[in-house]
Amino acid sequence: KTRNESEKRRRDTFNQLIGELTLLVAKDDRKMDKSSVLKCAINFLKQQRFQAESTSDEASSTALDSKLRITTGYNIPDIVQLYMDALAAGTFCIHCSGHIEHASTSFATLFDDTVNYF
Repeated sequence: KTRNESEKRRRDTFNQLIGELTLLVAKDDRKMDKSSVLKCAINFLKQQRFQAESTSDEASSTALDSKLRITTGYNIPDIVQLYMDALAAGTFCIHCSGHIEHASTSFATLFDDTVNYF
């Protein structure tokens, strides 16, 4: 008998919690079964998590942009543009031994003819 009573209390508590969730997620006055209530609650929580992550990413980006502006005088779009301009000017790679591994054509003309075979 004690086992049946504790099982009934567990079911009653579960049903009460489902009822509270129903009040939070129901879109209208129609009756929802328990699995539908749980699905709606899960979808709601997923949306909340996504919005929180998006807000956090935006805040992090804004904080980084502010720090860069204070320390360098440039914001992220300016730094990206400087980087792209530098890449357009050309690139080269020097091995730790001091030998040139790669040079774009714009830099190759500045180095001796040994670069041309790379």
